[in-house]
Amino acid sequence: MFWNTFIRASLQSYLKMIFTVMISIDLVEKTDESKTTLSNGLAITVGVVLLILPVFYAIVLHVNRHTLSVESVKKTIGSLYLGKREDRASARAFAVVYLVRRLFFAFLTMHLKEYPNL
Repeated sequence: MFWNTFIRASLQSYLKMIFTVMISIDLVEKTDESKTTLSNGLAITVGVVLLILPVFYAIVLHVNRHTLSVESVKKTIGSLYLGKREDRASARAFAVVYLVRRLFFAFLTMHLKEYPNL
């Protein structure tokens, strides 16, 4: 019923959340304090959820692909294909590709920070 709010928030803040998790894990790797265990566990848990999110959205869109034009489905998960033609595969893939592209950008940014001249 109200999943559109969470879907829209996850799409809009995905890059910030991924960077936060990667920076947190990077900082934990540099410090060996015992009090970072909770922080490390939380960062890993959130990271796993963020990695699974594009797959979950792809599954939801695939399962509901025949009913995406129904008004009740639009009210529930319509933020995943907002403004796109529901009958096209590209509309169903848009949110997934968007999240994967942001994940790839964050991964490259964090792993290439040692090479600023590239």
